[in-house]
Amino acid sequence: MNRMNLLALLLCVAGTISPERSMATNPDDPSPLERLRSAISEHPDDPDLRFAIARRLAIAGQSSEAVRVTRQFVGRWPERRPAARVEIARILIEGEATAEAIELLDEELSAFPQSAMARFYRGLAFRKSGLVAAANREFRIAGRLEPSIRTETLLARALGLFDMGQEKQAVTLLRTILQLDPTGESALRARLILRQREILDLPRRWRVDGYVGFEWDDNVTLESAENEVPASGGDDIRGIWGIGLTGRPWQGERGSLILGYRYDQTRHADLSDFDVLANTIFATGTWRVDDRLVLRLDGVFGNTLQDLDSELFGGSLRPNLIYAFGPEWGAVRIFGQVEISEYQDDPVFGPWERDALTFSVGAEHFLPLRMKGSWLAVSGSWSRTLTQAEPFGAAGGYDGDFDYDSWRFHGTTTLALPFEFQVQLDAAYNHDRYHNDNFAHFLQTLGTGGPRKRRDDVLSGRISLSRRIIDPVRFEIYWRGARRISNVDVFDYDKQIVGALIRFSTDKFPG
Repeated sequence: MNRMNLLALLLCVAGTISPERSMATNPDDPSPLERLRSAISEHPDDPDLRFAIARRLAIAGQSSEAVRVTRQFVGRWPERRPAARVEIARILIEGEATAEAIELLDEELSAFPQSAMARFYRGLAFRKSGLVAAANREFRIAGRLEPSIRTETLLARALGLFDMGQEKQAVTLLRTILQLDPTGESALRARLILRQREILDLPRRWRVDGYVGFEWDDNVTLESAENEVPASGGDDIRGIWGIGLTGRPWQGERGSLILGYRYDQTRHADLSDFDVLANTIFATGTWRVDDRLVLRLDGVFGNTLQDLDSELFGGSLRPNLIYAFGPEWGAVRIFGQVEISEYQDDPVFGPWERDALTFSVGAEHFLPLRMKGSWLAVSGSWSRTLTQAEPFGAAGGYDGDFDYDSWRFHGTTTLALPFEFQVQLDAAYNHDRYHNDNFAHFLQTLGTGGPRKRRDDVLSGRISLSRRIIDPVRFEIYWRGARRISNVDVFDYDKQIVGALIRFSTDKFPG
């Protein structure tokens, strides 16, 4: 493959030019495959026919069979086309079959560890799969192994560094290209990128996002107090809006720091006592241990006010360990969390104190789906909440009503639909087991029902449909609801919300 085609494929993977097929014929046309199969049945020992059908299978999108036929070809005629695996891998990368391409390139590097082209295409496959750091490592090795493609590897590394937010390092590599080969095609592309960066003042390090809309709620309660006795004021319509600022003040080769602030508010048409205002500050620090393992620490602090009275202060600290399996199997996140909640108002009775410390552990699996822009995440977690409640009664028989263990299972998916529509589905199940006899049940039954430990099962979900109107604005309609099934009647309730929003967001900052 010549250097011009090498550069074209690089820019195609980077998204700066449109992809093109390797052959002009229609890849969906079955007749070329049928003709090749017929020819092979007549000439089973012809190596050129075997390689031709491997190419045709790769172009037609039959990636698994293309890999199988390529392996047969290399095993039988290893000297016929020494770079057969690399060439088929190139076609697979063009056709989005990056996992199969990586398989072939791994086999090529196992046989020929010094293959610069195998390293280069492996870098392209990693880049297309979103593994930018791994891709940059492959490009760096390829440039050392083969000096003749050094400018192409520098350009590939520069594009990856821009994706990671390392603009200064990327610009340095582009200027190196201009020094090494000022008249080459890579230098021309480097000049165009540098000119664009000057005009656009480099990619944004800060992002602003927000929303405005309305909701109908059939059971108006303070959103942050799900475990509280539902003090419903009936149904109401409310306006909702919010805005957030997220920034990345620091980005290194292995780590980054993200800071942000959110403001959210609701205003009811009739039940103004339930108006809510929330302020949230958050920070996330990440450190990449290697190409697959990332450590992340999330911190959140916020306060929620109901009817302009300070109602709830809270904060949490969550360490995460994230391991990426690759483009086919996604990534797994293992996490722990410590959360503090403090309510300003004192309860009427000691057992109803809800100032608490919560400990959680869990795991989540993020899985990309075959449809571009679609993904699925499933998680499970356990948490224990311990309040500062004071026992009630002569013998202290009723302790905290809100000390409990919770087992949670959660799934969410985003599906990209035709015509730029997007569907998001979210479902969760909680099983909550409370530690102490419930004082609210005692009051409800006037002691005739006997002591009872509360047991809750909570089903909740959200369905939304959205579509981009203009960049960067989307329109969204949604439903969300919760059904709490409790053996203590006062905590048993349904909640349904229907809403419509306009969302906006500036371009995402790199990384």
